[in-house]
Amino acid sequence: MPELPEVETIVRGLASVLPGRTIQAVRILDPKLAAGLSISPSRLAGRTFVSVSRFGKYIRFALDDGSSLVAHLRMTGKFVYSPDVAPPGGRPAERHLRLEVSFSDGSRLFFRDMRRFGTIRHVPAGETPAEEQATAPDPLSPGMDEARFAGMLAGSRQAVKVLLLDQHRVSGIGNIYACESLFRAKIDPERGGNTLSLAESRRLLREVRAILREAIRHNGTTISDFRSVDDKTGDFQNWLRVYDRTGQPCRGCGTPIVRIRQGQRSTWFCPHCQH
Repeated sequence: MPELPEVETIVRGLASVLPGRTIQAVRILDPKLAAGLSISPSRLAGRTFVSVSRFGKYIRFALDDGSSLVAHLRMTGKFVYSPDVAPPGGRPAERHLRLEVSFSDGSRLFFRDMRRFGTIRHVPAGETPAEEQATAPDPLSPGMDEARFAGMLAGSRQAVKVLLLDQHRVSGIGNIYACESLFRAKIDPERGGNTLSLAESRRLLREVRAILREAIRHNGTTISDFRSVDDKTGDFQNWLRVYDRTGQPCRGCGTPIVRIRQGQRSTWFCPHCQH
């Protein structure tokens, strides 16, 4: 599933090409997506994109009438922009293509999603998306400062790794970046949040932010099928130190990396370096 760096990479790509483009037509090929959109595609014709932004793992497309489209990629959703009639690599297979937006200048935006879990919803003008109200600030936003982050950890006995994945507490951190941040902060993922000292909490937040920013600079992580707006892969996977490295030597001390299960997710860590 795309995490904050991947979504931010997509948002930056879309923000560089969509603002100012006017919708000529919207073609929805998946009834499931159409039901969630909550607006007739014909009513989107003539609308112009104003901006593209992110909150948590959600993408918000602001339109010129004050309304917006809010999208979540889930596991396999992808936006691909093409300045021409045919998208990069040819037209997407119809069985994976769920949405096609044609613009007045001939360019197009495609939403393809092999597993069909991704969502796109229309939010009327003046309405705050319910998704935004339910999403906590992410580590890169002003709303998640050291005090709030420390309080979030101190108020729970849950394992710190599980807390980092709770989007109602802190948004945007997925499994890859939680594992990598805890390794860099030298914190055992099984420790309860309330066992971390203030200094450890600050160190963890610092490493979370550093990891996310590094991943954004590398256009995200491609483990299986993540692609950016121009259909290119990310390359932060080349810099991972513990994620998906079961049994391989720690790059810090040489101890074999261990894999455990936490909250139905895999966790990788070094039992020697992380305390």
